[in-house]
Amino acid sequence: MKKKIDYVAIVKEAINITKRHRTLWWFGFLAIFSGSYSSFNYSFPSNNSENGEISEMEMMSMLRKVSFYWELYKEWIILGIILIVILLIALYIIGLIGRGALINSIFKSIKKEAFSFSSGLKTGVYFLGRLFLIKLFFSVAFLILAFVLIFPIVRLAVLESYTIAISLGIVAFLLLVSSAILFFYFRRYGEMYLIGSDLSISNSIKLAYRLFEKNIKESLLMGLVLIALNIVVGVVMVFVLLGLLIPLGIAGAIIYKLAGELTIIILAVIAILIFIGFLFLFSSILNVFFEAVWILFFHEIAKGDKNDLLEKEKSVELSAEAEPGMPV
Repeated sequence: MKKKIDYVAIVKEAINITKRHRTLWWFGFLAIFSGSYSSFNYSFPSNNSENGEISEMEMMSMLRKVSFYWELYKEWIILGIILIVILLIALYIIGLIGRGALINSIFKSIKKEAFSFSSGLKTGVYFLGRLFLIKLFFSVAFLILAFVLIFPIVRLAVLESYTIAISLGIVAFLLLVSSAILFFYFRRYGEMYLIGSDLSISNSIKLAYRLFEKNIKESLLMGLVLIALNIVVGVVMVFVLLGLLIPLGIAGAIIYKLAGELTIIILAVIAILIFIGFLFLFSSILNVFFEAVWILFFHEIAKGDKNDLLEKEKSVELSAEAEPGMPV
């Protein structure tokens, strides 16, 4: 008989953990860099072109400018690219360390064990390699699956078999979405087994699969709960921003009239920096909260199946030691 999951109690306990242990906020801040992505779109000017298209003359002019600046500042451009790549890699590594520290520290909080910022960082460094490899494993697996599904569709489109290509495209899209959801749960549970029980990558993935298989409905419901929480947080953020922008706009207009343009620019820059700081703080707290929800849920379903799963965990470890390379 499966134990009934109290999702409301899990959310309340996650709030308590987030409020009680502010050290976790630092780990939540560091973890931002392991999963934060930004993108931008740039539209070329089209003063002398129709429908936003770039004329051949404009394209040649832009290429000449790019070539000129490349020849003039080639060494500096290469150096800048190298420094940016190094910085991004460094931030990603710091983010993984923070994520490992966050997961481990939340487990310790649940077990009422002591932890600190320095001990959390040491733990994050200890799990860095395995945490990176488990994320890489699922990313590569998804990319391979996507290539296998998309390649025949592209081939059919090239051969102008559009009806079959569209039909297969819909099926491929549904399969990719389903696979992305499954991989998300497998990676989540795998990371928790890896860090919470200090297991190998292969054993963590095997146990993650078994845990999800035994708790499919509960896992999907937890996902829906978190989607609802994200929507609530988003709506609250919109109202908070609107509540801040209106009085700030009025204050800005008054200051502009009284003190002039330079003063308002300086105050605007200060306000933007303060806003970015609060945004990072808010994101850090949310990271801790949502991670705590997942770990509490994982702890609950794993505890509910402990007579089965923990025995399997032991058998996996013993089998791996006795017969390496043999499937369990």
